[in-house]
Amino acid sequence: MLIIITFYVIFQLQGAFLVWDDCTDESSTRRGRPCWYKIPGVGLKAINDGNLLESGVFQLLRRHFKSRPYYIDIVELFHDVSLKTKMGQALDLLGAQQNHIVDLDNLTMDRYNSIVKYKTAYYSFHLPIALAMRMECMALQIQRRWHRVNVMKS
Repeated sequence: MLIIITFYVIFQLQGAFLVWDDCTDESSTRRGRPCWYKIPGVGLKAINDGNLLESGVFQLLRRHFKSRPYYIDIVELFHDVSLKTKMGQALDLLGAQQNHIVDLDNLTMDRYNSIVKYKTAYYSFHLPIALAMRMECMALQIQRRWHRVNVMKS
């Protein structure tokens, strides 16, 4: 059950980032459908919806993982990934066109690589792997301690 919740909270955090990204980039579609903020009656309320999605991640983590020994580690991981992704979004916005004029000095491979790394890679690739490693590492540590205690009792 925890694995399903783990994937769900990752998916929910990604959803928050995509809602925010569509608003800030003024995108019209996402995956062939209208962006959430483009739905009549939603508009910039979508920014708050993104905030609610992100806050919901931490509520779900607390509800389902609070008693786990790795709880603090995974909460810190989610906060770290959120910050890095928001920094990537800021880099992307700094290089965005102003008044339909693209500043070619901002279009460098280093800038592009930084945007990809911070805006997408952390929540898409790093988070699921780092999360699984933290959870499994802690489980192995507990298993080893339990084994040592049982060996000492024998």
